[in-house]
Amino acid sequence: MSYLDESYLTETLTEKQLCELTYNKSKSLDSLHNLKSSLSTFQYFTQDEFQRDKDQVLKDLVIIYKNNRDTKSTLILLQKFKNWLGEDHDNIITNCGHGGTKKKKAVSAITKKFYLEGVKKWIRLCGNIKIDNDDFRDLVSVKVSELTETESDPVNSEKHQVIVKEFLQQ
Repeated sequence: MSYLDESYLTETLTEKQLCELTYNKSKSLDSLHNLKSSLSTFQYFTQDEFQRDKDQVLKDLVIIYKNNRDTKSTLILLQKFKNWLGEDHDNIITNCGHGGTKKKKAVSAITKKFYLEGVKKWIRLCGNIKIDNDDFRDLVSVKVSELTETESDPVNSEKHQVIVKEFLQQ
């Protein structure tokens, strides 16, 4: 009987590999920055709501998913994240340019959409939890009605600058 050593194979990416993949796919620093902003903001959320590191939350989601192959816990978590993004968080002080600080403020609907997509991608590729698009759309996604008229258009450079500016101000 031969022994097959599969220890070098993995089902998931590390966060570093995800960042490299994101950049290499589009050769866009903007895409990479959006992903990092999403994950940084998710870290604030998990610390604020659960006093847990985002990586520990992902590990917990993976355990739940492996036990029952259901993504309800993940979808509920993302719904909570979406709601959290829409609120001011005076208890969270972030650094901004020139050594200043700011309280974490609610973000626009378009920024919510980007953050949710970034975290969803991280959960899928780093946690191997694939969320059904219909379930995500029904339970989590930012609805067109939540977007202002200008936000419902495809993202352009100007909109990207708004997202970056909002993130840097938090």
